[in-house]
Amino acid sequence: MRKDYLNHYYLDDQKQLLNRKEISFRFLNVDYYFETADNVFSKDHVDMGTHLLIETALDSGIKAPVLDYGCGYGAVGIVLSKNNYASIGLDVVDRALQLANLNAEKNKVDFKAYKVDDLNEYRESFKTILLNPPIRAGKEVIYQMFAHAAMMLQNDGVLYVVMRKQHGANSAVQHLKTLFKSVDIIKKHKGFYIIKNIVD
Repeated sequence: MRKDYLNHYYLDDQKQLLNRKEISFRFLNVDYYFETADNVFSKDHVDMGTHLLIETALDSGIKAPVLDYGCGYGAVGIVLSKNNYASIGLDVVDRALQLANLNAEKNKVDFKAYKVDDLNEYRESFKTILLNPPIRAGKEVIYQMFAHAAMMLQNDGVLYVVMRKQHGANSAVQHLKTLFKSVDIIKKHKGFYIIKNIVD
């Protein structure tokens, strides 16, 4: 397993949290508060894709343990933890991990985000993985994340992916069909697709 599987995208990863701010997010009548900073995804608000991903996955009936893969500042995993789904986060960006763990404390949930050198540590560890892939990283990185997700799922585990149609959702579906036994678009909303993938 390559230890730099995303690092070429994040070579400019500064360690400091610059221009920190707090944003709010309301979900199922609960208010969440997230600290964000420069150069983290969707720093000004929880984006529509992430909201749709959480909502659709919950409606679909997820099972724990859950991985928030590429967790950023932790919105997905923290919301799921608040809803009693045991969750952890993984990311390669130090500042994102710092924010995710700060936000878990802020929202009083049992959620922890980790940085790992070798994803084999998590082989067959999860029933459910949620992924809002880093589009700017490019197709090669995103497809590699799909393969890693398949490896980290238990038998009949499920990967939920959110992607915009304009960002290659249809071609991603075709690629996912080479990795998973079942691939279905279960939600379309304002250009976003939620893709449900069940591993062997």
